[in-house]
Amino acid sequence: MKKLLTALCCTASLTTFAQSTPSDKIQSQSKERKNEIGIFTHNNIGNISSTGDVDILGVNYNRWITPNMGYRIIGGYGMYNSLGSVFQKSVVLDTFIDKNIKTHINMAVIGGGLQAQKNVFKKVYLFAAVELRGGYGSGTSDTVTTKSYKDKDFYTSDVLNRIGTSNNMFYLGLSPSVGIKLSGKRLSFGVELYGLNLSYYNISKPGGSTGNFDMGTISQRLFVNFRF
Repeated sequence: MKKLLTALCCTASLTTFAQSTPSDKIQSQSKERKNEIGIFTHNNIGNISSTGDVDILGVNYNRWITPNMGYRIIGGYGMYNSLGSVFQKSVVLDTFIDKNIKTHINMAVIGGGLQAQKNVFKKVYLFAAVELRGGYGSGTSDTVTTKSYKDKDFYTSDVLNRIGTSNNMFYLGLSPSVGIKLSGKRLSFGVELYGLNLSYYNISKPGGSTGNFDMGTISQRLFVNFRF
């Protein structure tokens, strides 16, 4: 009887040890979903007066090297809009005539960055990232002449004419960001805020090119990712 009890105890000890062997830990780690692929929309917050950031509709790939650190790669379609201030103003009787330049560029955008995350409550994560983006495309810069006049009790604006020139644009942006996301078994979605966009724009058109640095725009990003 004592030999039987001893054998049972040894068997239980071996079973307990087997349940905590390194092979099981490796198997558990292999179940961690380290890859994410999805879609996002990146939009400038505010109006398009003066220089605006590049709005993007694209795809992204995230790779988590550790549970809290990783990198990202993005690519997509970008759109740049800028409405310059009035550079010529005149008054004829009760009519105001203004001239300004409106620029619209379509471009391809690629980029990448580093990111870190922290689990704060169940499936809720806070994260921070720094991202470098670049793009190149073409579009038009239109010189728009607008007249504003009083019609009864309201002011009405009409576009008198629009003179457009074709141009190309190179864009480079570096942006830190913070965000929050909800991460499920297969899907994760969230929002990301870019409070400081360091951007460089170079627009080339007939007669020369102009460059501009900007760091005053705020933008946001909404995303949905599939985890695997």
